Amino acid sequence: MLAHLRGREAQGVAALLTAEQIAPQRIHANAPVKDTVEFLTDQQLPAHAARELRGLAHRIGVSL
Repeated sequence: MLAHLRGREAQGVAALLTAEQIAPQRIHANAPVKDTVEFLTDQQLPAHAARELRGLAHRIGVSL
């Protein structure tokens, strides 16, 4: 997945947010998405991507 490629994490966050806009129910209930969000919370992200990731994590029930 894009989010797991070094240097592409911010693009992975953007892709997850796009997917959430298209099909929020599928994203919120998807275990691999939750795993990816948890992985990304441990990565160095630009401030805007980190902020967006925190919002997504909150919406899908991932505690930070």
